[in-house]
Amino acid sequence: MTMSHKKIKKQRTMLYFMQAAKEIVNTEGMQAITIRKVADIAGYNSATLYNYFENLDQLIAFAMIHTITDYLSDLETIINLELNALDKYLLMWRCYSDWSFKDPEIYTYVFDSDKSDEILSHMDAYNATFPLHKTKPAKHISDLVLGQGMKRRNQLSIDPCVEAGYFQADDVSTIVNFAYIMHQGIIRRILKGSYTSDKNHVEEFLDYFVSFLRGYDQTQSLTADTVTTILAFDIPKKTHQPELT
Repeated sequence: MTMSHKKIKKQRTMLYFMQAAKEIVNTEGMQAITIRKVADIAGYNSATLYNYFENLDQLIAFAMIHTITDYLSDLETIINLELNALDKYLLMWRCYSDWSFKDPEIYTYVFDSDKSDEILSHMDAYNATFPLHKTKPAKHISDLVLGQGMKRRNQLSIDPCVEAGYFQADDVSTIVNFAYIMHQGIIRRILKGSYTSDKNHVEEFLDYFVSFLRGYDQTQSLTADTVTTILAFDIPKKTHQPELT
């Protein structure tokens, strides 16, 4: 069903505010977001914001969720692929690393902060407003993403590898901790501007991670070509940005 002009206008105006909030995060940091700054960048007065959002917290949540929709789409695609559990696990990490290294502060705020549950609790309201995104996760995605800390999500994603015999259950905690520390270390260096070259951070993460995993691989499935293969794999893309025309 075609959206009414009124709904399209509402979506477009909300997106102006959401994009303004993201711009502030990328240039000044999350702590710099204020109603006045967002309204100024969006080209509206502060009072207008309350015609579209309940408060600043909801605006921030919508802006953050809007940023992660492509990641959620890729994640669902990967989970539904006809691949073995190990390849899926590595592709999930490639996917999360790719998106999170592009927007490190936002992904940390959404998935690894004391605000994570609050942000993700707005998912239903976001989907009610932007139905064309179709980002409401299927149950298996919801179980993996919503209401879970980073380490818990990693453990849920590695469980199929244990069931398939790639890793021993006793080693899961060690693997989960290594992945978390390695990923967060790269995130922190990106945020601090510590890198002096255009290094491929996803490749860097996978190089370290796969090398580490070889010591725990019970099937000798990980080879010298694994990282190249995972990086080269073409993840089918879906477009979830709304057509506001």
